[in-house]
Amino acid sequence: MYLTALTLLAVTGCADKGAWLDRDDMACAADPYDWFGGLSVYLDSGEVGESAVTFNYAAPQGYISSVAGRFDINTGDYNYTVTYSNYFLQTDVVTGYGTVYHNGAVDLLETVERTDLAGAVTTWQAREERYGCDGFRQNYTDPKVGQPEFIDETAYTIVSADKVTWSRTDVDGGGLLSGQHWSDLTQTYTLDYGEGWYAAGTELPNGSRTDEFESILGDRRYTGTVEYSSTGDELQIYSAREVGSPAVLWRVQKDLNRVGVGSATFTYDDGSTCDVTYTIAGDCEYSCSAGGSGSGSGDSCDPESGPTIRSL
Repeated sequence: MYLTALTLLAVTGCADKGAWLDRDDMACAADPYDWFGGLSVYLDSGEVGESAVTFNYAAPQGYISSVAGRFDINTGDYNYTVTYSNYFLQTDVVTGYGTVYHNGAVDLLETVERTDLAGAVTTWQAREERYGCDGFRQNYTDPKVGQPEFIDETAYTIVSADKVTWSRTDVDGGGLLSGQHWSDLTQTYTLDYGEGWYAAGTELPNGSRTDEFESILGDRRYTGTVEYSSTGDELQIYSAREVGSPAVLWRVQKDLNRVGVGSATFTYDDGSTCDVTYTIAGDCEYSCSAGGSGSGSGDSCDPESGPTIRSL
């Protein structure tokens, strides 16, 4: 869920019909509603009937096939489905009710049922309010399985027609996540967990991301990058040093698909290497050029410990 904290807000693009928003009386002087705003923009790009607005929105992002749904003008009930393509998700099915004002403000309560590429389903409830240039989105656990419990809150501010900033505290990990959505459909962000993990990243309109990180754990300092494909694969490339020393102890290149299957190569300063493979059963095998081989489970085959990778 964290990866797409504002996905349902930023899945927008050029709305040319202007069916819903009153551009002469907007609540925020900055107007990003041709690329940001979630349900406001979907309605603005739709067809207004006597009792409902219907929309079948072709989002400009390369990983979204469509956003299609209906908003009841009289009751405020709505539903829509975001269908993804070449992405780690299949669909987001959203049902809710609330008010979508003509000036860009919203007051909504909705349930999101998300299906990923493997068919796993995650459901949660979201509360969103936006008045003027400021808004927030709170996520709660699935109301169908008990009293909803708070998960997290993302606060955002419309800074200009081309920029929306956001911030969120990671309740579980204690980190501060913050970033900017841009009108070219990119996102830049930082993940700040203190010395344990600090990363600056960029997400592209095709859904891929790259994080450049530094992590200090004990007497080891790790620096490198993690590249995420739109389908959930990741490529980790980093170096390990002693804190305070420029000398590289070893380098790692680890290539994993979205379910953790892949391989890694550890290269030491003397030129020796250890190769590791990870299988779909969660098992691993390793072989080192300086001698030694074996098998295990998880990352137990890794000859060296590494940083804890954190992501959106």
